[in-house]
Amino acid sequence: MHMPFIALVLILACATQSACAQNTRNGLPSDVEHFVKNRDICDHLAGEAPDPGQEARAKEVADGIEKYCTGTDKKLQSLKWKYAKDPEVMEKLNTYEESIESPAEP
Repeated sequence: MHMPFIALVLILACATQSACAQNTRNGLPSDVEHFVKNRDICDHLAGEAPDPGQEARAKEVADGIEKYCTGTDKKLQSLKWKYAKDPEVMEKLNTYEESIESPAEP
């Protein structure tokens, strides 16, 4: 219900790249920091293999992968395009694999 309002506020707050760059932590733009946080969780979960008999944990991992990994290939590509001229951002983004999502079923 409040999501469209929040999205509008974020869009207005980051109307320019320089405005977004001011909202940084660790020297990276906030949109890159958000991606890094989610992608790091995604990578951790993708590397986790619950033992047989841990169905509840396997479901948590699968749900987490869906939540944190879905859309990251496209987001990484978008961020690389947006920050192509920013060597610090590109150095961080280049640490991630380009394609981690499964290809769509035909």
